[in-house]
Amino acid sequence: MNTTTKLTLGTTALTASVLIASSSRAIGQSSNSPDVPVKLQSATPGVPQSGSANITGHLIAKYFKGSGAFLKDLNATELTKGTIAEDRLPAVVARLQAAAPGTAQTGNMNISGTFMAGFFKGDGSGVTGVNAANVTSGTLNDARLSTNIPRLSGSNTFNGTQKFNGSAYVFGSTFAMGKTTVNTDSRVLLLRSIDDFGQLILKGQNGKDNVVLSSLGGSPNNGWMGVRDLNGVTQAKMYVDTDGSGVVAADVKNFVVPNPWNPQQDIVYACVEGPEAAAYVRGVGHLVNGKAHIALPDHFTSVTVNEGVTIQITPKSPTSEGLAYFNDTNSGFDVAELHSGKGNYDFAWEAKAVRRKHEDYRPVRQWDETLPESKDKAKEWNARLESIQAREAAYTARRAARP
Repeated sequence: MNTTTKLTLGTTALTASVLIASSSRAIGQSSNSPDVPVKLQSATPGVPQSGSANITGHLIAKYFKGSGAFLKDLNATELTKGTIAEDRLPAVVARLQAAAPGTAQTGNMNISGTFMAGFFKGDGSGVTGVNAANVTSGTLNDARLSTNIPRLSGSNTFNGTQKFNGSAYVFGSTFAMGKTTVNTDSRVLLLRSIDDFGQLILKGQNGKDNVVLSSLGGSPNNGWMGVRDLNGVTQAKMYVDTDGSGVVAADVKNFVVPNPWNPQQDIVYACVEGPEAAAYVRGVGHLVNGKAHIALPDHFTSVTVNEGVTIQITPKSPTSEGLAYFNDTNSGFDVAELHSGKGNYDFAWEAKAVRRKHEDYRPVRQWDETLPESKDKAKEWNARLESIQAREAAYTARRAARP
């Protein structure tokens, strides 16, 4: 078989015909060179034959072996075996690395299908469609949470209804319920003072205090409760004083019961008041030959002092010469008819005495003596003046309206 080609053996390039002379050799023929045989060998890879071949046509064989460093225009689809060495790959090809995190590889990948890995690391800002159910570790940064999620630190605003089935604890100094701001719109305030006692303040529509649960001023362990008027001034209060005594104070102290004969009415009686803390007992005694002894009950004796006992006696007979008492103590007294009378009749009596432990009762006191704990006494004073003026004006108007 004769084919035109360019064949080089040694260092001389020549244009000739390759003649397959036999099954054992090929001979290059040329007008300027002797025949240079290329020996065909039966075994693979055979004995190396030194020289070079420069062929401008096609060289076809079943198997090539040797350096392919000068091969070019190779078709990658014809690579059917083996593994391309990593250093033969261009820099734009991503590498799999044995150790994590490995060496950083710079570039971008655009994958339209599914990309799966056991571990991802880096900036995930471009990841979309993440299923929150698959977030199984780590902690979300506060900035990534919706504004509807309350924070443990900082301020939170709840616009809807909140339900707590367990206990709710407020560790700050103020718990307020209102519209928008604590100082102006809140109508319920739970406070913890800097002196470590609690306060509950209920405010009216005008923003002034209506009801205050607090501590007695200067005595943070003594309770104080006050009901206030439209100016925020206390008009009724209940507290424990510095002596440990319970005090109830108001303009008028009443008892109120339904009228048993007219359910549409209440019966409201007012307390009799005076400039002392006193107690009384009363009853009916009987004269025998113009004399009697009244023993006062033990419960009266237990709560009163002996000094200053007063007795009132009213005879229940139109023929009485008159009555007098003597030997009077908080445990009893004697009664005799005047003018050495020998009458035998009933008489009514009433005994009054000062309460034990209240001998030093003071009917006149400084205005701020029993205020609750307050940071702003000047505000309390101004409200007090406004309240006094308003009440006096209302009283004058009522008096003027009387027939």
